[in-house]
Amino acid sequence: MSTAACSGSQSKEPTVSDFVSDLNSEINSYYNQVSEYYEENNSSQSYQDTSVEDSEESETIKLDPFEKVSLTFAGNSPYVSASVDTTKCSDEINDNVTFTLDKDTDLRNGDTVTVTATVRSTSSADYYTRKSSQSSSSNNIVLAKETKTFKVENQPEYITSIDGLNLKEMQSEIDDKFTAYTTTNKGDHNFAGVYIGESYSYYFDSVASTTVKSKYLISLKKQFEDKKSDYGTPYNRYIQINEYVINRDNGTQTKVNVIVYVDNITKSKDNTIAFDLDYGAKGDKNYDDIINDYITSKKEFYNVVELN
Repeated sequence: MSTAACSGSQSKEPTVSDFVSDLNSEINSYYNQVSEYYEENNSSQSYQDTSVEDSEESETIKLDPFEKVSLTFAGNSPYVSASVDTTKCSDEINDNVTFTLDKDTDLRNGDTVTVTATVRSTSSADYYTRKSSQSSSSNNIVLAKETKTFKVENQPEYITSIDGLNLKEMQSEIDDKFTAYTTTNKGDHNFAGVYIGESYSYYFDSVASTTVKSKYLISLKKQFEDKKSDYGTPYNRYIQINEYVINRDNGTQTKVNVIVYVDNITKSKDNTIAFDLDYGAKGDKNYDDIINDYITSKKEFYNVVELN
C-alpha cells in the first residue's frame, strides 16, 4: 500500500514537446509587443513627416536664378565656346535650378546666347537630401525670370585684314625664317631646297640680291569656316614670297623664289596679335608655280587679298 501511495505522488518529467510549446509562447508574446511598439512609433513618424511636407509645400520661395550667374567664353572667334558659371550662386540655385544654352559652340564676337533656367523636378531622394541640408524643396520655388541673353564680346578673333595691326614682331620672325631657310655654303648644289647647278656643275657662290616679290593674306570665306582643322587647313595664312638672284661659281646667275607663311593669326581686344609658330617655307625656280599652289588654288574656300 505504502509503495503505491508513494508512486502516485511522484511529479511528471517535462517532455520536449512541452519545452517547444513554452518557447513558442514566449516568442509570440515578444513579437506582439514589438509589433505594437512599431505600429505606434511608425504612425507617429508618418504623421510628423506629413506635417513637414505640408509645411514646406505651403511656403513658396521666389528666386532670381541669374543674380550671380555668368557666362564663360573660351577660344577664338568664330569658334568660341560658352558655358554657364554658377560657382557664385547660392545653394538654393545650385540644388534646384538647371541652366541650358540655346547655342554653346562656334560663336563669334557679336553673337548672343540665350540661357534658360528651369526648376528641377523633386525626387524622394532629393527630398531627404534637402531635408538633411536644410535646403528648400524645388516644388516650392518660383523663378523671378526664366531667360537671360548674354553677348559674346572681347574674345580673340582670327584676322581677315591687317588694317591697324602692328606686324613688326611677326615680320621679324618671318625674316629670321627666310635667313635660316636660305643659308647656303659655297659649293652647295641646292639653294632653299632647289637645285641650282647645270649638268652637275656651276655651284652656289653667293646671293647677288633679294627682293620681296609679293605678300598675301588669305582667310576662310564665312560659309566655309567649318573646314578649319588643326592639321592642314588654317583659318588664315600670311604669305611672303622673296626672289633671290644667285651667283654661281662659273660667273653665271640663276633665280630662286622662296615662300614663307604664317598660319592662324589672331588679334586680341587691344589688337595684339598671336600666330602659330610652325612657319612654312618652300623654294621654287618658277614664281608662277608658287602662286598657283599657294594662292590661286585656294580661292574656292579662301578670300585672297594681295598686300602692298
